Amino acid sequence: VNCISSIIMTAKKQELQTLSLKTLLSNTVVNLHPSIVLPEQETENSLSDFVYAYIEHVPHFFEVMIATAFESGLDTLLVPPLKAAIDFFITPSTLDYEARGLDELLSAAFFAHRVFEELNDYYQLNTGTAVVYVEMTTANLIIHNIIGEKFANELEVEVQKATQKLLSPNPLVDSETFQQHLIEKDEHWDGVWQHWSDLFAVKSLKLDLNK
Repeated sequence: VNCISSIIMTAKKQELQTLSLKTLLSNTVVNLHPSIVLPEQETENSLSDFVYAYIEHVPHFFEVMIATAFESGLDTLLVPPLKAAIDFFITPSTLDYEARGLDELLSAAFFAHRVFEELNDYYQLNTGTAVVYVEMTTANLIIHNIIGEKFANELEVEVQKATQKLLSPNPLVDSETFQQHLIEKDEHWDGVWQHWSDLFAVKSLKLDLNK
C-alpha cells in the first residue's frame, strides 16, 4: 500500500510536466455519456478534482479494507482479490497499458475501486448490511466512461476473475468473529468513509440514468 502511495505521488509530480491527465479529461468531457451530469461552471476543473480524488483515495481504501478483512475473520476470502488489485497497480499489466502517469493510473484505480465495490456488495448480499454505507457505483460508472468502453470492459473481466470466489456461499460469514465484527464495525467505519460520501456533493457530479 505504501508503494501505491509512492506511485501516485510520483505520477502527480509527472502530471505537472506532462499534463497527460488534463489532456485526457479535456478530450473526454465533451464525449461523456449524457447520463453523467457535470456542473455548468468550472466543468473541467470539477471533473479533474473528482478524478484526482478517485485516484488518491485508493491507498487509504486499501488500508481500511485489508484491516477490516482481518478484523472480520474473512481474510482468506477477501485478501486475495485485494492483493490482485494491489498487484495490478504495482506491476505491469498483461493488458494493453503501461503505468506512465495519472492518466494510466486511472485504469488501475478503476480496477481497485471495482474490487472494493464487489467486496461491499458481497457483504450486503450475505449479511443484509454493507461494509460501508456509501454508493460506489456512480463513481465507477463515470470512470468507466472516461477510460473508454473497450478497455473498461477488459478490466471488468479481470475484476470478475479476481472476485469469482465471492459468488459461492462461505461459512466464514457465520463465524463468531464475523458476527462480532458486524456489531462493532460502525464505530470504526463511519468517520473513514464520510469524505467519500460527500465527494459528489462537493464536486457537483451526479448520474441521471433517465438520460
